[in-house]
Amino acid sequence: MSENLPDLKFINIEQLVSHEAPNDIRIQRLIDQIRKEGILRNPIIAARMPGSDKYMILDGVSRVEAFRELGYRDIVAQIVEYDNPRIKVSSFCWMIANITAGQLLERLQHKGIELTKISRKGNLDKIPNIKDAGCIHFRNGESYSISDGSDSLRDRLIRLEYLADSFNGIFEVHIISPPADPAKLFSRYPKGNALLILPSFNKMEITEMVGNELKLPYGITSHQVPDRVLGISIPISIASSDAPLEEKNAYILELFKLRLSRNQARYYPESVFILND
Repeated sequence: MSENLPDLKFINIEQLVSHEAPNDIRIQRLIDQIRKEGILRNPIIAARMPGSDKYMILDGVSRVEAFRELGYRDIVAQIVEYDNPRIKVSSFCWMIANITAGQLLERLQHKGIELTKISRKGNLDKIPNIKDAGCIHFRNGESYSISDGSDSLRDRLIRLEYLADSFNGIFEVHIISPPADPAKLFSRYPKGNALLILPSFNKMEITEMVGNELKLPYGITSHQVPDRVLGISIPISIASSDAPLEEKNAYILELFKLRLSRNQARYYPESVFILND
């Protein structure tokens, strides 16, 4: 077991802010799942905002919005400190399937997105910098950078939103972790024809987004949080009740103590694969 136990508690969803736009399809899927199962599978991850009673969502914006649409007041969160150096932020990449290279290039150029052909030798030798909106690597070996041309955080986000709108609802998109070698990833996605490497953002930029009410499109960033709590299912009857937060949090504490006393809590320091149903 980790030396420091996780900080789990219910939070009023009105105290939660996010740097990421929600995904309507995922929200509806979660609503259907919550109604069917009657539980919240895992707590969201949130960090305290200095000098405020607000909390920034690091993981779980879709769960929060699902709860909001269901009319629930509170949601269970694992509270962390964002300045913890063990908390890292990285970017996903998108595998785009069922589209040819020619069709995708034509679509982007039609939308006015500037592409510059770049060389590639096996591994990804071009990582987007602050002036790049991303890179596209095709199965046929061709690669292109997507130029942004602006150092402004607001302009970069507008450009990314415009780019995301070029894909969403049109192409089949798989959100995945960045690979060392796109060729190996293409072998795992037979229908995938283009790999979009998204630009990276740091913690300071994420905090700036929240402070200025700016949002990234869904599926851009990922937070790696140590000692994350998984597998603690909370009955919706508890989450949706109008009971005081103190009473709900006492329930969480007793539930955690019960799991510990029954030796039902495990701490795994290594990285793991979680295969959800």
